[in-house]
Amino acid sequence: METVTIRFRDHFTMPSLCCACGAPSGVGRLTISGVSRITGRFVNYSFPLCRRCADVSQQINRRRRIGRRVSLIILGLLGGGVGIAYLFTPHASVYVCLSGLVFFLPLVVLGMRAGQWIGAFVGSTDADRQAFCRVSNAVRIQRFDDDPIAQRAYITFRFANRRFAEMFCQGNPGVVLPGKLWGGESLPRRW
Repeated sequence: METVTIRFRDHFTMPSLCCACGAPSGVGRLTISGVSRITGRFVNYSFPLCRRCADVSQQINRRRRIGRRVSLIILGLLGGGVGIAYLFTPHASVYVCLSGLVFFLPLVVLGMRAGQWIGAFVGSTDADRQAFCRVSNAVRIQRFDDDPIAQRAYITFRFANRRFAEMFCQGNPGVVLPGKLWGGESLPRRW
């Protein structure tokens, strides 16, 4: 993993490589988001993907959404059935219903996460799962500091692909901070 700290900008020059595998980029994009630790400012950046990485990411994300929806429907029906059963029992009290609801809400969240995982990885090949994990971990915003008083903002990206990180730095020469590339190692002066 390679880290690069840069001055904040709304847009950066992107290399013509896939940020996940290093192949020539296609039209696919990986969108990452971050929030400033100081001001709460929200940012989105789009990084290039090759066709294969974009297709795998899109396919598995679609399966994840389907898995979440199916698990939500199943849990909703189950919760509705239990709720109706409690309403028609003569000894049901408000406290029993509320305690059931408190128990059921975390179950819904866990069920949706399980449905998302099952939907993503059931029926996928090992190569697709590895490609999806590679795309998911290709770029992260590790840190975003936006200080309006000092009038400076810095973003630290973590790249899984060293070649992409080097080309990203070369394409944005005025914003890479000296000494802030590759986990604190000093930068060559040409950057």
